[in-house]
Amino acid sequence: FFQAEDGIRDYKVTGVQTCALPILLPPALRHGRGLHPVGRLDADSRGALLLSNDGALTLRLTHPRYGHRKTYRVWVAGRPDRHTLDLWRAGVPLDGQPSQPVRLRRLTGTPPPPPVASAHPASTLLELDMGEGRNRQIRRTAEQLGHPVLDLQRRAIGTLTLGELAEGEWRIVDRTELEIGRAQRLNSSHLVISYAVFCLKKK
Repeated sequence: FFQAEDGIRDYKVTGVQTCALPILLPPALRHGRGLHPVGRLDADSRGALLLSNDGALTLRLTHPRYGHRKTYRVWVAGRPDRHTLDLWRAGVPLDGQPSQPVRLRRLTGTPPPPPVASAHPASTLLELDMGEGRNRQIRRTAEQLGHPVLDLQRRAIGTLTLGELAEGEWRIVDRTELEIGRAQRLNSSHLVISYAVFCLKKK
């Protein structure tokens, strides 16, 4: 499991290229392991990214029918009012298609990152828990509601959380952290990196 940092983000044009960066992985996993991204994280975002060479696990964690959710912390411009947040919670249509409801709450007491604070004195931190992941969905929704995204960090993928993992770091993940259904058994060991990359490798 790995968390992206600003210095690494410059190289992260697509999710696939993120996985190809050997500097992010321990030497034993840099080549020939078949690791691929489970889901995607756009080039302007940071946070948790999962890498795996287990196709069954990838399907379980990415296909909508399994209902795995992702958690994000998002700084937006301005001070969205209650009505605006209620619209977001209900699901804002994109491309003429309805969106699923979003669990959303306003967070207080956390100072904004320095780039946000210096450029946008009026900003708001939101936490979103989402069950779908359409292309740039959070950014497009925020823009449509009049409060563009200033900073976006994915904090959790299903039951996997960044916790105290710093940007650019990784950690081993115990299989008990993965809740992917009673019928699914994992024959794998787990590595987590923080740009954030979470990696699984089969034995």
